[in-house]
Amino acid sequence: MEEKLLVDIIYNAHITELVNNTHEFSGIAALNIAENYANLWHLKGGEVAYWIQVIFIGKTGYGKSTTLNKICGKELFKTDDIKSCTKTLSSALYKIHDTKNYYFSLCDLPGIGESTQTNNTYAYYYDSILKKSHCVVYLLRADKRDYSLDLQILKPMLENNEQEKKIMVAVNWVDAIKPVSLSKPFQPNQQQLENIEEKSLEIQKIFKVPQTKIFFYSATEEYNMDKISKGIIGILEKTVKHELTVAEQKLQKQAQFKTALKFGGLFLGGAAAGIAGARLYDHLKKKK
Repeated sequence: MEEKLLVDIIYNAHITELVNNTHEFSGIAALNIAENYANLWHLKGGEVAYWIQVIFIGKTGYGKSTTLNKICGKELFKTDDIKSCTKTLSSALYKIHDTKNYYFSLCDLPGIGESTQTNNTYAYYYDSILKKSHCVVYLLRADKRDYSLDLQILKPMLENNEQEKKIMVAVNWVDAIKPVSLSKPFQPNQQQLENIEEKSLEIQKIFKVPQTKIFFYSATEEYNMDKISKGIIGILEKTVKHELTVAEQKLQKQAQFKTALKFGGLFLGGAAAGIAGARLYDHLKKKK
């Protein structure tokens, strides 16, 4: 873990508590984590842990903290509609293995858009945490039309092949799209549904993101929250498993290399062993 990248763990519990509130996360405990540098974190006291990390990014007032609280089923993250309450990286941590230090982390990043100075300050956090995350939930507001700052932040991520796989776009405040529906519990009226579809096509065009990765919901009205959770688990099932496969392939190649060196040393010994082993390793790679 990078020395300066610190996360404030505001809550620590077992994964069963989260699953009881958000059933879509029931499969998280079955995911195996690659024990590599990218997933490595240090808990208080220096204890080593490996995390599956989900991060929430977006402008101040877009509802990151409220969304996380609905997912967690508790008021863990501070909320404010006007100014950002998040000044550090804050995480709710859930243990997903009984004998290993494997955790699932839901992380709230500081909101962008307050000032140029704070945007530059948070840029470091965003860049660093992206490399250690498995899913990025980027929030927009359904009742806003200015995406200029969002494009500055999100476009470079979408143009990076490794980062693009992690990203989903969550469009909050769908209940604020006009004409406002007065139904309780909230259900969009026909005109709202048509406007939501139009907004979805607009976002798809501006950000060049597939429509299948755009999710409309309302955190305050608890509308379509299950779709946000399903979107997250869908991405995790791909990124975490892919990462584990890459790690296993790396270990396999290292084992082949050691076997090649040992095999070459049986016949030649000394300095020649390294040459023979390397040639044999190349041969194994070609056969594969």
